[in-house]
Amino acid sequence: MESSGLQRAKSGMKILKLDSKPVSLRPFYGLGAQADGHIYDSRNARYGVGKQDWELIERRLARLKLANARMFLDLRWFSPGLEAEGLGTESEDARCCVEQIARHRKNGTLCNLVLFQPIPRRPDEVSKLVDIFMALVERLADREGLGNIRWITLWNEPDSQFLHESALMRRVFGDDAFAGRLGWEHYASANRQAYRELELRGLSRQVQLMVADCVWGAQVRAERMRLALETFGEMDVAYSYHNYNPENPDFYRGNPDFAYEGMGQEAAKFRKWLGNERPLLLTEFNAVGDGFSSSFMGCGPAGAEVHGSVEGAVTVADKVLKAAAEGVDGFTIWLVHDIVIPCAESVGPFRHGLWRYKSEGWHPRPAYHYYSALMDAFRPGCAIYRVRGAGTTLGALGCIEGEYRRLAALNTGRRPARVRFEFGGMSGSMSLRRVDPARLPAVSDMPAYSEETADVKAEIVLAPGELVIAQACTSGWPQDRQAKEA
Repeated sequence: MESSGLQRAKSGMKILKLDSKPVSLRPFYGLGAQADGHIYDSRNARYGVGKQDWELIERRLARLKLANARMFLDLRWFSPGLEAEGLGTESEDARCCVEQIARHRKNGTLCNLVLFQPIPRRPDEVSKLVDIFMALVERLADREGLGNIRWITLWNEPDSQFLHESALMRRVFGDDAFAGRLGWEHYASANRQAYRELELRGLSRQVQLMVADCVWGAQVRAERMRLALETFGEMDVAYSYHNYNPENPDFYRGNPDFAYEGMGQEAAKFRKWLGNERPLLLTEFNAVGDGFSSSFMGCGPAGAEVHGSVEGAVTVADKVLKAAAEGVDGFTIWLVHDIVIPCAESVGPFRHGLWRYKSEGWHPRPAYHYYSALMDAFRPGCAIYRVRGAGTTLGALGCIEGEYRRLAALNTGRRPARVRFEFGGMSGSMSLRRVDPARLPAVSDMPAYSEETADVKAEIVLAPGELVIAQACTSGWPQDRQAKEA
């Protein structure tokens, strides 16, 4: 007779299985990162970055095979006089940018080029800057042979630069901001111009325009996504947003202008508005805490660094699982590694990466291991499935990629969790990849996880904070097979 303790343990077991239908028939674009080429410039050289460091970074990027890379562009890198006819790649920044796109191409990574600077301050500047940007995109795609440019975005976080008129925006930005910035109509005009230019230049089959790219509080993001859909809904464009919101509801108490319903809820809302066909990508996100700013990722309990903690890594993974289950088609984490970037050189290295800067030995943060495991599991082109039976303390997501069926489970609770992965009555063995917070190495180069084989009907125990990815119907993972073939 079984003990009462064992009976209770079995009764608490979660049976996880794929939903009957995929989340959508849209392409899934996978997981990537902001991955600019500034690490090769003189700014980073002043911090001692050199050839050995580049080799390490290139080795890690080749292993990760980012599904997508978001990159900033300043048009003055390519044309100091801001003339469409005077484009060149002679400057250090232009060279770093072009060579990085080429590295991404070698790794099979699609690029999203973001017109970052200059930001127009007068209406007559808008069309001119779009003209130059489109001429540059054409040159990079055709003359430089960079066929991995997949998306273009007009200005990073344009909700900070092109204000739309609403009572909410007036409260959030203040009346004075409206006097010094251009309005939504100029942003709309710029994107319509870029859309036409993609068609006229024969690039529309290769390169897609991405709109919205909004970041401000969830209430502003909602207004911007609505506006984007109303303005561009008849055009074949992708939609993007950024999310740096802490998931703690108490953070927003007493501040309705920044109220936030949660990662999954926001993604579900955007997907409902956009319908079943329009692409939706989360093009910047990470784990954040109190005191977050563009140069500081914030603190958790007792002043602990959120970004470098296991808790932060679990938050990153949970955000991906929740948003993908609600119809987000691609992810770009900010950012791939710590780096000095041109627009913020005065603050030193941006310490937001999956691994730390040279001064800290390029050591990975825990998020490196969690995010790379999800990157391996949910590759571009796979069909994403919701997972039944997870409950409230398990994050879960599934996919089918050819003969492979995968189920990811993340224990976000404080106690061990017992699960069984259900693969539609299949028998035989499954492979498990586990990212266990208690076993993460203090120093590592490549992503760290354990691998084991188990019967598909086996009960698996997840430690608090552990990520497990189960795969059935295969003797190895796709990248393992590719490595053997190479």
